[in-house]
Amino acid sequence: PDGTVAASGGDDKLVKVWDVEAAKATATFFEHEKAVRGVCFSADGTCVVACGDDAAINVWDTRTKGLLQHYTAHTGPCTSVAVDPKQAGRYLASTGADGTVKLYDLRQGQLLYTLEGHAGGAAACAFSGMSTKGELLASGGADKTVMVWRSQLDGCGPAPAPKAPAKAPAPSRAPIAAAAPPKPPPAPPAKGVPEVVAKTLDHVVGQLDAITSTLGALEKRICANEGRVATILEKQ
Repeated sequence: PDGTVAASGGDDKLVKVWDVEAAKATATFFEHEKAVRGVCFSADGTCVVACGDDAAINVWDTRTKGLLQHYTAHTGPCTSVAVDPKQAGRYLASTGADGTVKLYDLRQGQLLYTLEGHAGGAAACAFSGMSTKGELLASGGADKTVMVWRSQLDGCGPAPAPKAPAKAPAPSRAPIAAAAPPKPPPAPPAKGVPEVVAKTLDHVVGQLDAITSTLGALEKRICANEGRVATILEKQ
């Protein structure tokens, strides 16, 4: 990060950290089982991250030379990694030959999201250094497309679901299937529950509300169609 060190990885399965001025390796990591395809530093240079054809992502401490975290979220080779520059290196992104872009919380040591959009393998990713809190992420793939994602890392949760429209009055005939009752407003997260979990639950509740509204609209359409069929049969 300060120009005095560099990192490399290659077909020899090794990840090396180099002293640029002395032109020599200061650390070598052996955890990858296949060729290494991507390497990056955290914003403060205390961690180095690498990914490879073994679908693995490894995070090492450059000071202790120890392995800190290991992920195998992709179903095929992992092609690139990037650490956000705005949140003290808390968040990590990766791309894979499976066509997905994945986001991780390094502080909690867990996968947050899987982004799908590329038609083919995803080849590279990078956080925007211009966005306020590193919430913008770009990815490129074999489909010759560059996608810009709003990662929602500033809120550490998925984008809120749009509010469902008001539910139409129930038809006079008996409904085909009882619609689920409206969900109550989400309760505030219990003490000790991680914010990302609470926001994810809010997102799920919003999606259930949208599904309930869709079922109500579908039921109304079915009633209308049955009325038209009955009118046609009466005229015959």
